[in-house]
Amino acid sequence: MKKLQLRIGSLLFVAFAALFYESSYAVLPDQEPSKPKPKPAQPQAPKPEPSINWGGTWEGNYRYDGDPGKGATRFILTAVVNGTQLSGKISEPNTFGNESANFLGANIDGSIEGTLVRFSKRYDGTGGQSHSVQYEGILDRASGTVRGQWAIGRTTGSFEMRLKR
Repeated sequence: MKKLQLRIGSLLFVAFAALFYESSYAVLPDQEPSKPKPKPAQPQAPKPEPSINWGGTWEGNYRYDGDPGKGATRFILTAVVNGTQLSGKISEPNTFGNESANFLGANIDGSIEGTLVRFSKRYDGTGGQSHSVQYEGILDRASGTVRGQWAIGRTTGSFEMRLKR
């Protein structure tokens, strides 16, 4: 009799364990069996952008807002880029300085951070000009073009420059 009780007890335990195991995955009559939940996606590091050297020769022009008769003034920028730091020299026709020079020279100092390009252009004294102009634009990486605005106090305008490749 003890063997029978022990055997029935063992069978009940096995049946109860199987029932408990199955009930944790039980499906109600009106439901479909649930599929295992996928593991959450592991975050991946952003892919670095290809490194492009934005240093070199840029050709561009700037215009004055509200003065279409003045036209565009062309310039050449020779740029050096070190990390996000931008520096270089600009040469442009003398359109507003004294007649002592055919071209005006300027130094630039600024940055390229992502697609935002900012720099200060400081005329070097040629043609009697030594003021600063603030530039800010957006770099289109695909075309190597920067378009934006410049300002000297309340005087403003637009500019565009393209990297010569």
